Amino acid sequence: MSQSELEFTSPFDTIIRNPLTLIELRMRWFSGKIRAKPNWWKKVYDDEIVTKWRKEMIEHDTAMVERFWGGDEYWKRGDGEKQWPRDKITVVQLNYLLDELRYDASRYDDQTGIFATAIHKVYESRSLMPADVKASLAQGVSALEDIPDEEKDWHPRSKKQVLDLVHPSMYCLRIGRSHVYRRDQGQGTSTVQLTLEDYLNCRPEFEKICPWPPLAVRPSPYRWYHHVAVPAPSYLDFDDYPVDKRAYHDAYDEWESKYR
Repeated sequence: MSQSELEFTSPFDTIIRNPLTLIELRMRWFSGKIRAKPNWWKKVYDDEIVTKWRKEMIEHDTAMVERFWGGDEYWKRGDGEKQWPRDKITVVQLNYLLDELRYDASRYDDQTGIFATAIHKVYESRSLMPADVKASLAQGVSALEDIPDEEKDWHPRSKKQVLDLVHPSMYCLRIGRSHVYRRDQGQGTSTVQLTLEDYLNCRPEFEKICPWPPLAVRPSPYRWYHHVAVPAPSYLDFDDYPVDKRAYHDAYDEWESKYR
């Protein structure tokens, strides 16, 4: 599919999501566990490894069915729906799961390392970012971590495992103030302020929501427009932080370009 044929769903349109059955969720869960393994896209063609995976899935499924449905548990409802199917996984379901894995493995991109995850329309790569870019980014943001413990902004309910360094709401794209590159002129030219008119021209879906221009718009900085491109300095302004911008801007630009 060419880039011109790609179509992305607008967040402002109603998205109809059909519910998944417990059987489908179980298969997706097992699929995700396999996709988390190193080089799964190669191992899925190894019959010996696949036989081992089958055995492990059957054993785990048997234990889960017993946990949720064995004995008196069969009649218990608890605080909500049960998270595992009542019937054990079948050979047909296992075959389907493994066939799907082989199909997705055949579509693995060697150049970028991108592959389909167990979640529909979600993709992952473990090698998209070069090691030197990762190192530069880590070095660039290290100053944000070098603060007293009492000032660290730990993400809620993360048990101090996730440290919030820069929140997007602190450095969001601001219409009439943020500077951007125009795609039709390239990044070799000077940046210009993003006007409300330019922004609305790139967002025709707003006309479906309201016939008048919004008085205040706070778009996500991660939305890429047809006519403008947001450079690193546009919304990631670390003037309030002791960070040398030059140390990470090139790495950030490289990182950002991978997601276009």
